[in-house]
Amino acid sequence: MGFCFDTLRIIEYEGLSLLLAIVYVETGFFLGFVFPEGDNLLFAGGMFCGTHFLEIALALLLLLLGTASFMGVSTGYFKEKWLV
Repeated sequence: MGFCFDTLRIIEYEGLSLLLAIVYVETGFFLGFVFPEGDNLLFAGGMFCGTHFLEIALALLLLLLGTASFMGVSTGYFKEKWLV
């Protein structure tokens, strides 16, 4: 129960996957407007990148974020192309 409310442990264990999932959904689906603003999220990801909470190189983080964004836009494009 305590893990759900401990934000530092959530960032440490699931930070990268949550960051990539939010960027993907925010760019690819209409319901992405319920997520936090992208600028603040990217700033927090870059800030945590240099700490022990998110141990990943900045270049790799930027590459993964660009890939998640591209995949989200592609998903949104093909979803609208085939549904409409």
